[in-house]
Amino acid sequence: MDDQLETNAFEESDPLFENNGTKKPNSSLDTAEQDEAPHKNKHLCVHYENENECENVIDDTGENWTVRSNSLHGTNYDTKNLKSFKNYTRDALPRMEYYRNLMSILRGNFGNQHRPTLDELHGNQISISFDDHDKNVSHNIISNGLNQSKVVKFGWIKGVLVRNLLNIWGVILFLRLSWVAAHAGIIHGTLIILLASTCTTLTAMSMAAICTNGEVKGGGTYYMISRSLGPEFGGAIGIIFSLANAVAVAMYTVGFAETLRDLFWNDPDFDDINLVRLISCITVIILLIIVFIGTAWEAKTQIFLLFILLASKMNFFIGSIFVTLIENNLAPDYRDGHSFFSVFSTYFPAATGILAGANISGDLKNPSRAIPLGTFLAIGITTITYLLFHFIMAANVLRDANGMIDLVRDNRTHQIVTDSIQNCQNFTCSYGLMHYTQIVELMSWYGPLIYAGIFAAALSSALASLVSAPKVFQALCNDRLFPYISYFGKGYGPNNDPRLGYCLTFLIAFCCCLLGELNIIAPIISNFFLAAYTLINFSCFHASFSKSPGFRPSFRFYNQWLSLGSAFLMTIVMFITNWISALLTFLIILILYMYILYRKPDVNWGSSTQAQTFRSTLTSVLRLNLVPDHVKNYRPQILFLSGQPKDRPDHIDLAYLITKNCGLLICGIVVTDPISIRNQYKLQNDSNQWLIEKKIKAFVDVVQEQSFEKGVRALIQLSGIGKLRPNIIMIGFKHDWNRCDPKSLLEYFSTIHAVFDHHLSIVIFHDNSSNKAYSDTNSKTAKEFETNEKIEKNQESKNPDTIAFKTDEPEQIEYNPQTRIFFSKQKKGSYIDVWWMYDDGGLTLLLPYLVRSHPHWNNCKLRVFALANKQTELDTEQRNMATLLSKFRIDYSSVILITDILKPPKVQSQIEFQKLIKPYLIESDSSENQDQNQDEIKNKQMNLSISKEDLEQFKDKNNRNIRLRELLIEHSMESRLIVMTLPVPRKDTCPPILYMAWLDTLTRDMPPMMLIRGNQTNVLTFYS
Repeated sequence: MDDQLETNAFEESDPLFENNGTKKPNSSLDTAEQDEAPHKNKHLCVHYENENECENVIDDTGENWTVRSNSLHGTNYDTKNLKSFKNYTRDALPRMEYYRNLMSILRGNFGNQHRPTLDELHGNQISISFDDHDKNVSHNIISNGLNQSKVVKFGWIKGVLVRNLLNIWGVILFLRLSWVAAHAGIIHGTLIILLASTCTTLTAMSMAAICTNGEVKGGGTYYMISRSLGPEFGGAIGIIFSLANAVAVAMYTVGFAETLRDLFWNDPDFDDINLVRLISCITVIILLIIVFIGTAWEAKTQIFLLFILLASKMNFFIGSIFVTLIENNLAPDYRDGHSFFSVFSTYFPAATGILAGANISGDLKNPSRAIPLGTFLAIGITTITYLLFHFIMAANVLRDANGMIDLVRDNRTHQIVTDSIQNCQNFTCSYGLMHYTQIVELMSWYGPLIYAGIFAAALSSALASLVSAPKVFQALCNDRLFPYISYFGKGYGPNNDPRLGYCLTFLIAFCCCLLGELNIIAPIISNFFLAAYTLINFSCFHASFSKSPGFRPSFRFYNQWLSLGSAFLMTIVMFITNWISALLTFLIILILYMYILYRKPDVNWGSSTQAQTFRSTLTSVLRLNLVPDHVKNYRPQILFLSGQPKDRPDHIDLAYLITKNCGLLICGIVVTDPISIRNQYKLQNDSNQWLIEKKIKAFVDVVQEQSFEKGVRALIQLSGIGKLRPNIIMIGFKHDWNRCDPKSLLEYFSTIHAVFDHHLSIVIFHDNSSNKAYSDTNSKTAKEFETNEKIEKNQESKNPDTIAFKTDEPEQIEYNPQTRIFFSKQKKGSYIDVWWMYDDGGLTLLLPYLVRSHPHWNNCKLRVFALANKQTELDTEQRNMATLLSKFRIDYSSVILITDILKPPKVQSQIEFQKLIKPYLIESDSSENQDQNQDEIKNKQMNLSISKEDLEQFKDKNNRNIRLRELLIEHSMESRLIVMTLPVPRKDTCPPILYMAWLDTLTRDMPPMMLIRGNQTNVLTFYS
């Protein structure tokens, strides 16, 4: 692989780039040397049918190229002393390095640029030199290869096949298979073995599909599941699988110790259980020493143990003599409450060693090839072995035998008479398949060699588990899914051996060995392994079912439904084996899953759960598009013109109160200064990150337009998808309307018209406590309109992708912490006042109801103010309004009808209003102040003037709004939130300054206030 990386694939394989009369460079280093020579007299020749016909072409560099044409061979290029093709184009040729995760090596030389960016190809930015790029890549890869020369990597035989064979050929083959044959007989026993092999084969198929879907790194089972299903399932299975392997070390060594104890059964000097504890603890220490020497030495030990196992099997085959017992043991004979499934649950752990090779995936040369090949071959070999052992034992040994060795033969048939041997009435039957576990030793040619095989099987499995557990745990620690365990992920030596993990596994195994009872240890781990197999199958199913284009395994012989069926089958086997242990396993996985889900680790592995999220979302959006609108299903979907959300946290809180768990919230940012796409994405990503940190579920849209109004219109038309589009536009009140640039004011006023032009609802929010902090847009054309932020590249950052946001506004904004938490803080006792002046479809009533439904606001009482039509029918109108609210199921505390809205306002209030609009009044007959006349002319040209005709035309509305302010002061000054129907400005009729004066009159020095106007369609209904 490294050799391939050192060679320019284009130059090596393309005959067009062969040198005439010179040796073709074999590596990028040779090419670089030739590139350094001055390229003079460059000659490019394209052959025509008449070879004498040659055309000289001078390129834009002044170099002479000759072109000839050959109909048989196409076009040939004479590139003697010519630079390689990559020097004549900005584009990069396809290379493996661009798709690798070796960027930690490459960053040191040329940053994060792997290939030229689109801006470099499309624009005028200067890209890196590809000559230097290739030299750096080649140099780093070569030096990296030298550093890795001491790393020991295994092929599919040593790394996978041998380990799987040793793990599957366990003690069950020697000690428990005879018991399976006794109960199940030849037919059922064969079915049990084949059923178990089917389970493991299906799991191996799923594992092969996952392994061949890209490069597999260290971590084995954990790596495959975590990268397929995500960190939640991966972290959970990583913990229990590491623990299972650690406990398995104790299980195998205790099994070895019990077998060794049987050889000293008659020795009175040794206590039974203490001997087991002593032997198992010493064995674990020896195994730890072997592992610490190195994985290469451990692999050699495994080969030695494999030869012992093979010798013991040959010993068994040679010693077996077929007799006529096939008919006797053909049918099952279940006793002591056993059944097919209970016998199957006893045998199945023998088939669960298929992950031994996968668990050291980081030590394999080519895991994607080695794991499937070695695993399938191991399953096939071991299945045949178990079937042969099962058949030979069932065909040669009686189920019950009393141990009487004097055989009786029939003189006529010369067949063995088994009746006297099977007589268990006068004798105690301690032998036979049903009672004697050392059948393999009894049938073998040389008994002690069988014991050696048992020892080899137990020790090899223990050794494999002692290596697997730390390797899996190391990968888990390095991913930092759990706190306080990363210390165990530290690697030592060229092989990155997890020595601290070895010690931790040793301590767990040592403590379990002190139990000294195999029957106590075994149930702990069986279902842990089965849970891993279940998730492997489910991972393959889920990755395929999510239809992700990234799931392209080179192993094609898999089926998503077979994987799902295998996952269910494994789950059934778990409960058949031990339903209590199965429930405990699922409970542990659930707890670990929820913990990682709560922690939300910062990882992005492109899991199938992410792919399924996209697919489910797309399907739901498409399905939603087919659902007709209905008033009962109305939901507020707000486009909040927020600028950067972090600058207005209190306003974001209010918008989120309305949409939380029931609607859509989009934060819109309009940028009016030129901004690169890269910085635009950076702005969007930073805003999204702030929302995530504040646990606000919202989206961010950024548009760049010449003016704020155009940007808002673009957001209104393009934000959302399908029926997930904004139906409410929320904007802050423009506090500096009478001091800002006229263009900024007109854009703000035009934005309100734009909302109504698109038949959308609008919410204008006013909050005096943060009037300087809030701006209505991210527009860069008006400093008073919003915070002027420039986006620039951080030249001092080591990461060229880092962008710094700086503010050049002269007055820095100070935020009041109390304001920041105003809408998310618990409110007690006060009121939410709803001034439902005009019927807009009910939005003015619905939004405060949604705010009040939040736990922080549910103690506030809802008061509804409405205008009375006729004073003579006041009681009737009040009852009608109360009835309407009841039908709407709106919980209110009181209904107050305003009867004196037409009462003339106080003189002081009128004077204050006149002060607001006085600078914009046009005195057409005045000639006393020439400067004033010039200002009037300018305002009139900008449509920011108020004439006497306007004052006369809107006299009633002026007085009505002034009177409303007096009523607000009278009734709602102590309220927590005021909601009022927004007056609608008529296009080409209402002057912008006059309209802004109305809004200022209604909101100035008031508690937080929302001015709402629906789009005149119903959002409330009293029908079920």
